Amino acid sequence: MQDPIEANKALVLRFWEEVWNQGKLELVDEFCHPPVNHGQRSAVTGMLAGFSDSRITVEAVIAEDDLVVTRYKWEAVHTGVWEGSLAGLSAAVPPTGSVGSGDYDISHRRWQDRGTVD
Repeated sequence: MQDPIEANKALVLRFWEEVWNQGKLELVDEFCHPPVNHGQRSAVTGMLAGFSDSRITVEAVIAEDDLVVTRYKWEAVHTGVWEGSLAGLSAAVPPTGSVGSGDYDISHRRWQDRGTVD
């Protein structure tokens, strides 16, 4: 039997690869429990609509109990309208053709019963 912490780490890596990098939205419910699944589906859909050649590269994974933290880099080209919000303000940003990146962002999630709960 696989160690639960190692199983959660492997699940998180699969989540980033299959949902975010491959755009397999049909797997969101497999990885995320309600209501997290709705938010993740919306986030992935919006990012992939606004950015092509999107790629998440996980640089580090740290886990303890049910908490898994990833340090990742995101790169993409802004080729579509990105509808996002910051500080409670929504905006539709037209494509710029620029390469966007988020160098070394951090994500932390609690994983229970093979899915994220927050």
